[in-house]
Amino acid sequence: RVAGTWDTGEQALKRYYDGHRDEFVQAEAVHVRHILTEDEGTARKALLRLVGGEDFAKVAADLSQDKGTAERGGDLEWVERGQTPKPFEDLAFATKSGSVAGPVKTDFGWHVLQVLEHRAAKALSFQEAKGEVAQRLQRSYLEQTLKKLREQTPVTVDTKALSGLGGIQAAQ
Repeated sequence: RVAGTWDTGEQALKRYYDGHRDEFVQAEAVHVRHILTEDEGTARKALLRLVGGEDFAKVAADLSQDKGTAERGGDLEWVERGQTPKPFEDLAFATKSGSVAGPVKTDFGWHVLQVLEHRAAKALSFQEAKGEVAQRLQRSYLEQTLKKLREQTPVTVDTKALSGLGGIQAAQ
């Protein structure tokens, strides 16, 4: 019943967005595919096959140890800074769209990667952020409601009454 009193109309969403505009940002990212191998030699073989004109998806399916992405042609989709190991990230963000690079070593093994596209960071418009704005506004209302309920309903624990329950000593 309480949620029915929350104002989640278009104007309320717009006010929330305007007050938190700096939080609605799409981070810089790269759309990247990779081939993960156990050793540098296998990674170099993968790179040679790619430079020789073989399809990235086929080489990934043949050689990649990352079976989850190998089935999708090595596709990691959009990767933002901080989501991958630093050597991988540095290479991915430095590689031009459409180019293959590597091998590069991380704690997972050796990677050969292909950057499909770069996406610059940008502020999201109200329309682009509207779904997230609605979720955050509702979360804000919920937090306010819970705070009021806690203030209105103080909870006290009668440790003496609990002391004999089940033969377990109550915490003091």
